[in-house]
This record gives sequence, structure tokens and C-alpha cells, in this order.
Amino acid sequence: MRLLPIAVLLVVVACGRGVGPDSDGDGLSDRQEARFGTDPRDPDSDDDGIPDGSDDEPLGQGPTLTLTRGPVRPDGETIRCADLTARLSNGRGEPIAGRPVEFFTDWGTLAAPVEVTPGTWQGRVCTAERVTAHVSARYDDPYDAFLPVEASVAVAFTVEGDLPQPGVNTGRYSGAGPLAGTLRVFALDADTVGFPGSAPAPFEGAQVVVRTDAKPLVGFTSPDGFVEFEDEALQGPVDVTVGADGYRFISYLGVDAANVAVPMVPLDPVPGRDDARVGDIEGSVTGFFGEARSAGIEAFPNTGSLLGCDEGTRLPLAILQVALHNVPLSSISMGNILEAPDPAIVGPFPIPSNLVVPTPGDPASWRFALRDVPEGQHLLFALGGTTRCLLEAMKDPYHLWFEPWALAVERVQVRGGEVTTQDLLFSVDLRPRPGTTVDVSLGGFPADWKTGEPLPNGLVFAVVDTGGEGYLFVAVDASYQWTPFHNPIRVRYPNLDHPAWKALGVTPTYLAVGFAGRGAALGADPAGMTTAITPGVAAGDPADYSAAPAWLPVPHIRHPEPPSGVGGPLDAVSPDPFAGEAAWEPVSWPRQPDFHVFRVNYLTPAPRNTLIETPEDPRKGSVGGPASHCLWEIFVPGDRSAASLAEFPSDAPLRPALVNPVPTDDDLEAPQHYGPRTLELELNAYLLGAGGKPFDYNNNFEYFDVNLHAAGVSQDSVVVEMP
Repeated sequence: MRLLPIAVLLVVVACGRGVGPDSDGDGLSDRQEARFGTDPRDPDSDDDGIPDGSDDEPLGQGPTLTLTRGPVRPDGETIRCADLTARLSNGRGEPIAGRPVEFFTDWGTLAAPVEVTPGTWQGRVCTAERVTAHVSARYDDPYDAFLPVEASVAVAFTVEGDLPQPGVNTGRYSGAGPLAGTLRVFALDADTVGFPGSAPAPFEGAQVVVRTDAKPLVGFTSPDGFVEFEDEALQGPVDVTVGADGYRFISYLGVDAANVAVPMVPLDPVPGRDDARVGDIEGSVTGFFGEARSAGIEAFPNTGSLLGCDEGTRLPLAILQVALHNVPLSSISMGNILEAPDPAIVGPFPIPSNLVVPTPGDPASWRFALRDVPEGQHLLFALGGTTRCLLEAMKDPYHLWFEPWALAVERVQVRGGEVTTQDLLFSVDLRPRPGTTVDVSLGGFPADWKTGEPLPNGLVFAVVDTGGEGYLFVAVDASYQWTPFHNPIRVRYPNLDHPAWKALGVTPTYLAVGFAGRGAALGADPAGMTTAITPGVAAGDPADYSAAPAWLPVPHIRHPEPPSGVGGPLDAVSPDPFAGEAAWEPVSWPRQPDFHVFRVNYLTPAPRNTLIETPEDPRKGSVGGPASHCLWEIFVPGDRSAASLAEFPSDAPLRPALVNPVPTDDDLEAPQHYGPRTLELELNAYLLGAGGKPFDYNNNFEYFDVNLHAAGVSQDSVVVEMP
């Protein structure tokens, strides 16, 4: 952003009156500096060696303006509204207070924006029309040093029932029955799915391939987001595959329903190739030392040293992340949660840049960074608590000692190629107190087919479904690994009507999740895990995962054959080449899974961790495990124990790109090495029907039931080479 010439601004601001004192002697008066946003006590506000009065860009760059929208909600019988939040910041990422921001829209009506906190303006857009409104915010002050800045968002005022939520015979199509010569397939914009009471937006041009016993059918979705097939071959179970260039392919195998809907999820951005699609989030977390007492957040305990592991050590810690959106919870590993260490943020100690270990009086230690965040709107959260034995957790993520204390959450807009600055202040009390907790018990873990012994590690997650904007955590408890361990683990969720949720327009659902997994390998959590899930929990509820029937065993993949041994390198490749077919041992305990999800992913290595490397072991340590990036997701009925990738007829122009776009086979510094044809086959077994919703693969089965209505899911994977 170019500044107006400073000389011109000096004349504009000073015309007709004295400019007043200049406390720092930089050539700008204190009054001018207040207007420009520069520091009247610092002669060089951007530290570039040029005094502010002579600097064409005294703040380094112009102000930034971001605009985010809340969920679309009903307001009466016909009107629907969405809250709007604009944030105005200077070149250092600090809020600019008292400067008016205007809102504009091409549809509907706008409430006058109000500055709710310094530099943050809130408004609302409403309409009775079924339209997509384009709303913009603009900051234009002729008396400051900057050219105008704008930001915009699109708000889809669709109505539930216009298009179904992703899944099989969902929404108004529930009960539509099996195939009888007609099949509708919907493609949906993934950023608009999952919001209660609001319909998804259509996705035009998705390729749909339907495999019948008689012949394949190929079509493309219309501007209205669907394609309809009419053919006498559409009888009985068929396989439906939907995809597009740059998007994840999704298949439903053996489906016998008249309507199938698929979210079109963009493939993960590739570093170097898609840098324009990602940005960074940087900022600080405050509230550790009593700054949030007005919200009921007392100062965190702060005793002991960074390397302390005794009971007297309780250090403040915050884990920063964006809410996990369009991601199955069963696919999350530490590789998806922990960021690479960044010396500019965390200093020389190799702590992930999204962990904050603050020191009183040292604001630099309160900073965090999230790198390569996909552009768009996100919920950014900080889970704050106390820790000890941090060095042990760096060596083995299952030994994270963490006691939740408070939560902060804000909605942010990330722009490709840019850094978004967002500070967070704790506002939600998470300290477990009598009458506020869900009591979770762990134990009875199933035997690992690789060892014959029970899975060694256990965790408790407290998960918040935000209703369309992703999942965040309010507890990560690994006390099962610490001696002595006593059930239950007491977890506190925020009140459903907490002001933080109301400010975001979020209606949360709470899930208690128990986890059991294999032992860590060189600081990474390997594949092979099982979870027990209770959705819709509230204070006073128990979640008992202490006996074997609570857990599905880890699925045993037979082909391609997994590498032998336990605790080996996480880039060990199956001896069998992958030619599109997979098989596994049927799971029967505690009952047959309702269905399986078979995912084809590529892998990127976890950040290197030198703390756990030894001269006698040539392997390199890592911070968490490799990250999986889904290319193709395949739903398989529960009575099957094998699956094949869909074959595409010659007149189908699109096919999924089954390659690793970020090979690391030549990267000597990477902890794991994956070639361009190296992929991961991930197999998940699901038990559904939790939360009171019955499961039927062919009727009212929603894509997000795998998170919201799963009672259990187990997973294993194998690394393969494509021929």
C-alpha cells in the first residue's frame, strides 16, 4: 500500500493552525503522529532507519482491513441475517481505534456498524431473498497518511432445503427411497456445508461417474449444482464418484439411493506451487498473568523451569490452531496439529511455533505463528493451560502433561501471500470445578494385531463442533501415560450460551473423545489407533471408555501388506505395489462396523526434532508425525472387507492425480522420505448411531455423521508405491 506523500499530509493536517509539540523530534508533531498511527515516542516507528517525518512509509506499510462473516441465521419467518466483523490494523498489526469503517452490500439491508473494541467494527446484513450478497468494508480517511483500503466477503442466503447437506438421501430427500431408474448427484461448495438451518451453495462442473452392473454413466453438475441420470440400468447398488481438477475425489460404493450429495473440498495447497493460496497468521496471546480477570480468568500458575518435570513445575502454555474444517477427526495426528519450530518466534529451543510458553514481562515470548494457512475464513483458537515435562513431550507427544485453564477464539480472514495479525485474549474459563465437568474414564484398550498386546497410549480430547466452521479442542489430556493414573479424567466444556459463542454466532455441540494408539516412534505418533466417542455431552455426563466393548480394534490391512515390525520408520513402504485394490480382515468386535472409509493420501514429513536424535541411530526425529493430505475418499459398506478404486470410462476426462506433489526422497534433512509415487492407504472402520440418530447407509446418512454421530472409529494405514 503506497502512502500519500508525507509533505502533502503535513500541509493538510497543519493547514490553518500550529502543529504542536514533537516529543520524539522526528519531524512529525504528536498530533500528526496520533493521526497517522505512528508512535510519538519513537522517531522511527517501523525501525527502518528513516525518521518518521522523512519516511514515505513510516509504518512500513499501510493499514490492513479484514472482513469476516458469521453463519447465516433466521431472524423471524422470512428474514435471514449474518453478522459482519471488520478489523482495522496498522502496519505493525495493532488495532487502529476510533477511525470509522463503512459497510456496503449489493443485496439486503445493513445495520450501521459499531466499534465494539478498538479497531473492531461489527454490523449485520439481512435479506429475505435467496441470493448471494457481496458485502464490503472500506476505510477511507482523507486526513491520514494512507490510501483507502477495502475487504469483501460473499454471504450465501440460501435456505435449508434448497440443496441437501452432503451425504445420501439427506434433508428433504430423506425417505426418497432406493434407485428406481433415476439418480440425482449434487456437488456442493465445501465452504458452505454443515451450517444448521442454511443450505449449501452449488458447485458447477464437477464430474460424476456412476458404475452400474450394465454400463458406466458420466455427467457434469449444472450451475444449480446437480446432474440427474435417468436410465433403466439404475437399479440396485451402484458406485458413485465425484471430483474436479484441484479438488478431492469422493466415492460412495454400493449405494442404493436416489440422491447422493458430495462436498467439493479443495486439495491442500502445495508449497512453492500454491503460495498465492496460503497466508500466515501471527500474533500474541495474553491473559496468562491476570490480564483477563474481567472475564473471570485468573492468572495461570507459573512455577518451575522450562525443563522441569517435578510436581512443583506448572508453566503456562497455549496451543494455537485454526478450527479443523472438512477434516475427519479420525485422520488427525500430531502432524496436523504441531507447526515447525520458527526461531524468529520461539527462539533457539525447538518448540513448535504454534506453542506459546510465556515469560512475565517479555511480550516477545507471548507470540505465535501459523504458517501456510489456506486463504479464507477461519476460527483461530488458543487453548491455554499449564504444563511440565515439556522436554518429554517434545520427545514423545503422548507424554504431553497439560491442564486446561482458559480458551480464546476469534474469527479471522486469511489472504493468500499475506500475513494476518490477530492477537488473542483468553475469555473462556476451562478450569474443572464441581458440577462443571464431563467425567471420562479410560482403559480396556484392544489388542494391537501387530503385537498381540493392548495399545499402550491413551488420550482424552474434548472437542467442540462449531456447527459448520470446524472443530476445536478445549482439552488434550495425556495423563493416562503418567504414574499414578486415576479415573476419571474431568473435562470442562464452556457453557453453551457463553458470550464467546454468542459473539461468533456459534451454536456448539460437545464431543467427548477417548483415544488409544501405538507407541511413538522418534517423536512421531504412528498409524494404528482407535477412538470412542460420545457426542452431545454436557456437564454431569459420564463417558465410560474403561472396558473393551467401548473400542473397535485397529483394522488389520492384509493387502497391500504392511511392513513388518513395530516402531519402525514411518516411511517404510509395503513390499506390495498398489494397483488400486485393498483388502483387510473383517472386524466383528464389538460388532460389525457400519461402514468403512478408505482414503488415498499423500504424506509430507513432520518437522525435524534434533532433541531426540542419537549418533548411533541414522534416523531423524520429528515433531509429531507425518501429515496426511487426502486425494480420494471412498465410502465402503460395512459388510465388505475389500475395495477397489473406481475405474473411469474413456469418455470421463477427469481422474484423480494419485501422486505426491511434494516428494522428499532427496531431502537429506527430512525425518521421513516420500517419493513422487509414494502414497498412504488409510482404512477407517466406523460405528455410527451415537447421539440418538439411527444409521442407514442409504437414507439420511450425512457426510458429517462420521464426526457428529460416530460412537467409535478405528484406523490403520500402510505406505505404498504406485506402479
